[in-house]
Amino acid sequence: MPADDRQRLFDSLWKEWRPRLEAYLRSFSGLSPEDREELAGDAVLRAFERADRYRPERPFEPWLVAVARRLALSRLRATSRRAETHSAPEDLRSIADERRPSPETECLRRGEQAAIAELVRSLPERERELAFLVYGRSMSLADAARATGAPLGTVKWRMHRLRERLRLATEVNDA
Repeated sequence: MPADDRQRLFDSLWKEWRPRLEAYLRSFSGLSPEDREELAGDAVLRAFERADRYRPERPFEPWLVAVARRLALSRLRATSRRAETHSAPEDLRSIADERRPSPETECLRRGEQAAIAELVRSLPERERELAFLVYGRSMSLADAARATGAPLGTVKWRMHRLRERLRLATEVNDA
């Protein structure tokens, strides 16, 4: 591939995927904003350098997310910062903001959103990560399993439990 084409490809990957990966990395507790920025850039660079390992018959996003995930887990293991966090990933809170409802509807849903945000904050890291991939990135369960390296059955089970917890949390607020 000519140098100009390689540079355009890299620029395109950097511009489109680095911010997405940085948002995904918010689902990991123990990563600072600087860590997320650095790891997202490293993941794009590593994916670009190892593009020959990508199989075109498979979706690109789960492959790239898996690269970022491995880097994040390595960073967390190396620094031994596996502390539980009490804050939800910012992107999960902003999902509702992308499709703004009317002011009346927004006012009625604030209580429900607060309950869901509290629930997300209380989730274990693995479930927060899956919630981000499935709800935040609209990834299929199979793609989320590929990205996290978990068996598909485990991902389905975790998502079933998460949906049940979300359902119960919203029912309590409706009562």
